[in-house]
Amino acid sequence: MYISKIRIENFRNFRSNEIEFNDGINVIIGHNNAGKSNLIRALGLVLNPNSKKRLSIHDFNMNASIDELRQHSPKVSITVTISKGDTSNDDDLVTVSEWLTSLTEDYEAKLTYEFFLPERYEEKYSEEIESLVQSNEQGVPKELISKAFKTIDNEFLRFYTYKIWGGEVANQNQADGELLQKFDFQFLDAIRDVERDLIVNPT
Repeated sequence: MYISKIRIENFRNFRSNEIEFNDGINVIIGHNNAGKSNLIRALGLVLNPNSKKRLSIHDFNMNASIDELRQHSPKVSITVTISKGDTSNDDDLVTVSEWLTSLTEDYEAKLTYEFFLPERYEEKYSEEIESLVQSNEQGVPKELISKAFKTIDNEFLRFYTYKIWGGEVANQNQADGELLQKFDFQFLDAIRDVERDLIVNPT
């Protein structure tokens, strides 16, 4: 099996993006700050059991409009689609069996990481954001959005929680931690200075 697709919503520089992969080796190329490392970190939030799952306010995509923030608290969502590959075996199918979204011979499974404000805090959140908007009616939109995220950081971020769902999110089937442990995820930090990072010091 292999990762065939990832959909990233509201994570760092990804507003709403879907990226497809091929079965086999994939090479990600882009200029500095294009989001290459953020893409790998997004994969890690879903597949790396050792990664830190709680996010900071700076992990949210800040390009939301004030109307969107008034409607609902911001949420990070990352969905990884796993498909049958050329070298897939029966053990692979067993691993993802609880997360299947397509039961055809070329099976497909999904894992979704969500970082969100629980529903019981939503009313209080709406009141706070509405109060902020009303008191800054003549404010610059970007400044108002910045204040909204500051309010989220100060008043609500501590209540945020995360879940990793298997299959369709609507089914609310939480992925088994032991099965997630079967994924071998390794992340190497980017090499910024080749001479410093790769040349062995003879002393």
